[in-house]
Amino acid sequence: MTNDTKWVGIAPDPDPEEFELDPSWLPIDLGPAWRKEKIRPAAEVFKRDDGVALLLPGINYLFGDSGDGKSMVALIATVLELRSGYPVIWITYEDANEDLVVERLQMLGATEAEVDLFSFITPQVGMTNGAECIGDLAVEIGARLLVLDSVGEAMAAGGVNEDRDNEVGPWFRATLRVIHQRVPTLAILPIDHSTKAKDNPLFPSGSKRKRAAPTGRSYLLNVGGQGFGIGVVGYVQFVVAKDRGGTFQRGAIAADIMLDATTLPYRWNITAPRDGDTYAPKVKRRNAAERVTDVLAGSKVGLGLEEVYRIVNDASHRRPEETAIAPKTIKNTLTNLSKRPGISVSGGAKGADGTFVPSTWLLTSPDRDTP
Repeated sequence: MTNDTKWVGIAPDPDPEEFELDPSWLPIDLGPAWRKEKIRPAAEVFKRDDGVALLLPGINYLFGDSGDGKSMVALIATVLELRSGYPVIWITYEDANEDLVVERLQMLGATEAEVDLFSFITPQVGMTNGAECIGDLAVEIGARLLVLDSVGEAMAAGGVNEDRDNEVGPWFRATLRVIHQRVPTLAILPIDHSTKAKDNPLFPSGSKRKRAAPTGRSYLLNVGGQGFGIGVVGYVQFVVAKDRGGTFQRGAIAADIMLDATTLPYRWNITAPRDGDTYAPKVKRRNAAERVTDVLAGSKVGLGLEEVYRIVNDASHRRPEETAIAPKTIKNTLTNLSKRPGISVSGGAKGADGTFVPSTWLLTSPDRDTP
């Protein structure tokens, strides 16, 4: 098969239209990968005190609650790069105030010469308009780290609904994937928020396409006790949500980060977790009505009893300590929910051909509060 290959479209007329075969449909030669001829870029960015790099070349991810210190952690990674003589690209849709970012870099001990290596970009349009330009810039200046603050604001600037899979997936392919393909050695760090409901603590907010986007590592920024703040010694953890490199298990603590803001410049350290330290998310157990409603909210089509039973009890939909729900309980729950506004029921009677059509339930007001 070659690039000259064509597919013939099937059409009812006698002169079918010919379609050129997109090159991306051609099989990839696996020989170089099999012979270990492809060299993977080494992980060098944001190292712990023991030398283990936390960010891999490619698309990483950092998410957590507002005010927990995500941007400050990214600035610590930035200062480490600047001190090593490597430029950093920082794209912000959150705060276009260069005075504030310079003040924070000064607090972290950055020098004027180091800040000269810092490219601070505040676009007024969506990222699809500048992805190739950013990739070229990273190549030109030799950057190893790019920070995007934040994903939600960047999507909003481009008119993308962060809750819709069919909009979020294409956005990543047209932005961060473009940059990654242009600069495979670049560690890209998008910053995002956690889910508001805290039902899935290791997932960022919005579409599940966000969880699939990272090609490197995805982290939850967890504050276990005293968080970051002026005049205090704060601690946060990097909890692994995904690791494409296979070094860390999901839910493992990859690093403890201490920031001492009691003196200027601030002091910090990035260490491996202590032996025995684990991440224990505090997740609320849901009742049957909440669990069934959550399943209906995740579907755009009506679901039958057996489908609801299967999805509700699937491991991916059960929180810690939530047990399986019996079919009879789910049936009674659906019956009770059907009496409430926002849920429609169809079927449940004989069809035109005499066969029985089972009932299906559909949540018609997905934005309403969970019962």
